[in-house]
Amino acid sequence: MAKKPYRPPKVSGAFERGESGKAKVRFKKVKGKTLVLVRFDETGNVYKFRRTRDLAKLRPGVWYIQLNSDETEVYGFRPFSGNFKGKVESFVAREGEEPRPKIKEYKNKDGHEYSITSFTVILEITAEEKYAGITLPLILRYNFREAEHDGKSVVGLPDRGRHSKFLEEFCDLTGVWKFGPMRYSDNVLPEVEKRVLKAGQEFMFIMKDGWVDTLYEADEPLDESDWDEEDDTAAEEPDSQEDEDLEWDEE
Repeated sequence: MAKKPYRPPKVSGAFERGESGKAKVRFKKVKGKTLVLVRFDETGNVYKFRRTRDLAKLRPGVWYIQLNSDETEVYGFRPFSGNFKGKVESFVAREGEEPRPKIKEYKNKDGHEYSITSFTVILEITAEEKYAGITLPLILRYNFREAEHDGKSVVGLPDRGRHSKFLEEFCDLTGVWKFGPMRYSDNVLPEVEKRVLKAGQEFMFIMKDGWVDTLYEADEPLDESDWDEEDDTAAEEPDSQEDEDLEWDEE
């Protein structure tokens, strides 16, 4: 029998992770110590961890949980669903390098190959208080395009497409255009990050299935000066019997 050729042992990559997904979390006291019990919804697998400082924000309930590669620790956690206020903490980049778009190759069921170019930013929840400080990823398509403004090459965006619309909403809500046109280059992410962090704007977002689904503008407190004096006076007048007799305008 021919001897099988040698194959090197497989080594997990630095960025590989363990089980992840929707999970129910509860706490259990054992000999005076608090254990975190994580039960994944899809597989039913249950894991036990000591409640360390890194898990201080984790509380009983339903979360999106990601374990490390050997599944001995919770690598990351974030709310599974809900409405939150937050801001951009950073853009994902290799240590010591500027952020760059990431190209990933795919193949569909018909064998057709295609690629998707994207980038990831880290959001920090700022409200409500019990979730404040939790960070989570937001993946966006790198759909920046070259355009022209006043005869100069500037950054533009496609005028259609769901992913392009999402990118446009992100740029609007984080203050990218607050500083005017942006010079176009092969990689605009360093300048985009600089502008976003400088603006420091908070915005609202909706989490669904553990991922950011929708972005929208945070409501600002109503300024009393927005009301005119006539409206204030009318509001202070006591109700009269005549008011009760008034009928609705016919449509």
